[in-house]
Amino acid sequence: MSVVSTRIKNTNKLRIKGSKAIRALGHAATYHYKQTRKYTGEAYITHPIAVAQIYSDNCTGEPDEDIVAACLLHDVVEDSDCTFTEIAFLFGHDVAQYVQQCTNPWPKKECNLRVMKRGALTVKACDMIHNLQDIVDLDPKWAKKYVSDKAKIAHHFISIEPKIYKLLINTIDNCERELAKWEAREVLNEK
Repeated sequence: MSVVSTRIKNTNKLRIKGSKAIRALGHAATYHYKQTRKYTGEAYITHPIAVAQIYSDNCTGEPDEDIVAACLLHDVVEDSDCTFTEIAFLFGHDVAQYVQQCTNPWPKKECNLRVMKRGALTVKACDMIHNLQDIVDLDPKWAKKYVSDKAKIAHHFISIEPKIYKLLINTIDNCERELAKWEAREVLNEK
């Protein structure tokens, strides 16, 4: 396991408090039922749980229930027939807005980072952290572009929780180091 691979292992430590976050977990589990992660084959629900855990483990004070809910729901519209209207009705306007701003495609992603609400930026950063954690090990060729793209936009996240921003920057740095090692091994293997 590489330095980059710091996967979420204990989802039982997730600090989900309040009915909104608990309902969001159930809603996400329902919509992600039978979906799997592209590279690992794990049940897809492990990803939103990990994103919520990254947030709850690194936020200052008690986790914001709307942000936890949005972490859990951030992919449901993109990956299912769930709608923003449904999320707004069940979880409130802020959660729906955070999810919408984290959903692909949201017009011109690069520009949107400048106008995203702090809560949505926080969810997006935690999502990026989790996606970056294993990508170098699982698909280093694709990771080279992915990590480079994330490094170029990382400065947009400076307004989020300081520990989460630092974790994002450290994760990108670790990925870049691991990719440099991978590329060096590839060059040696060619000789």
